[in-house]
Amino acid sequence: MDRNDTVGAREYATDLAHDVSDVDAQWWKFFSGYRLKQWRTELKKCMKEKDVSVRELCEKTGLTYSDDTAFFARLPKRRESYIGIGMALGKPLETINRWIGKYGRKRKLYVKDVAEDLVWIYLIGANAADPQHSRDYFRMHEECADAVYRTYCSLWQDYIEHDEGTAQLLREAREVSFDDEYKGLTEFVAGHMDAFKTAYARPRRMLDDYARQLLEYAGGETGSSAPSLSILRGYLDDSMINYLSGDPETIHALERRSDRHSLSFKYVPKGRKAHISLALALGMTTEIDRYLELMGFVPLDAVQQEEGILLSALEKWEHDHPQQRRLKQMVMEGDSSVQLSEEEIRQARREMLLLRQDVASEFAAARKPCPYLK
Repeated sequence: MDRNDTVGAREYATDLAHDVSDVDAQWWKFFSGYRLKQWRTELKKCMKEKDVSVRELCEKTGLTYSDDTAFFARLPKRRESYIGIGMALGKPLETINRWIGKYGRKRKLYVKDVAEDLVWIYLIGANAADPQHSRDYFRMHEECADAVYRTYCSLWQDYIEHDEGTAQLLREAREVSFDDEYKGLTEFVAGHMDAFKTAYARPRRMLDDYARQLLEYAGGETGSSAPSLSILRGYLDDSMINYLSGDPETIHALERRSDRHSLSFKYVPKGRKAHISLALALGMTTEIDRYLELMGFVPLDAVQQEEGILLSALEKWEHDHPQQRRLKQMVMEGDSSVQLSEEEIRQARREMLLLRQDVASEFAAARKPCPYLK
C-alpha cells in the first residue's frame, strides 16, 4: 500500500470510529470495506471514461449481471475476473497487474509462466492495441495457451544454456504482434526456451537458502550427513516439502524413461497465504516482503486485519530472538563482522524452525485463528 492509500485508510477508519462502538465490528467494517470502496470508485471512473455500462461489462467478461452485480458488491476473488474487466475496459498490463495485486491480493501476471500468464500478457497487449475490439481476445486464452504449450513441450531440451532476465523477456514479449494463428507468440516461445525453464528461480533460490539452514540444524539432531526435507515434516506441511524438493533452478519435473523424457510442471502454490505460510515455516520475518515481491505479490499490509496481527507478531518475535537475525546477517548477507559459536548457530536455527508456531501463539492471544498454520 502506498502512502496515499495509508492516509486514506486512516481517514476511513476514523469515520467508522464515530459510528461503531464495538471494536471488533469497527475493524471488521474497516478491513472488509476499505479496498472495496477504492475498487468501486476506480471502476466507476474507468467505466465512465469508456462509456461502458455494468450490463455491457458483464457481457464482455461472461460475468453474471444482476441488480447486485458481484464485482460491485464485493471484490472479485479470481485473477481472471480482473483480467476480463481490465480487457473489457481496454486497460494496459500495468493497470491490470495493479488491480490483481492491490484488490485481488493475487500473484501478478508473470511472463515466464509460459503455460498461462505469458498468454494473458500477449492477449492483453493485443486487446489494448485494438481500440475497436474487433476480436474477443479474453475468450481466446485457452486456444492460444494450447498452441503455446504444444510448442514448448516439443522443443524441450535437457540443459539450460542461456537465461534471460524477466524484465528483458517481458519487454520482448510485449513487442510480439498478434496474429490469428498465434505464430508470433509460438515463435517467441521457441526462441526463448531457456528463459522459460528458469521461471520462479529467484524466489526458489531464496527458499532453498532458508531450507538449507533448517536442514543443517535438523541433520545435526538426527546424525544424518545429508538430511532430506522429510526431516522437517511436522514443521513444514507436506505440500511445502513437495514444492521445495528438487532443483531450485527450475519448476519442471522431468522423468527419464529409457531415452524418452516426460515433462510436467511442478505445482507452484497460487495463494498468497500459502506463500506467507511457507516463508514463515522457513524462518523468514522482515524478508517476507522481499519473497512476496519476487513471487509477484504485494507486500504485507497492516491495513488487512490478519496481516496486521502478523506484522505485530513478527516485530515482537524479532525483538525477542536476536540470534536468528545475526545468523541471517552472517550466512545469507555475508557479513563477516558477525561471528557466532556453534551453539549460537544451533539456537538461531531452532528459533527459525519454530517461528510459525510462535506466530500462531500470538494469533491465539489475540483470539483469532492463525491462517498460516493448519
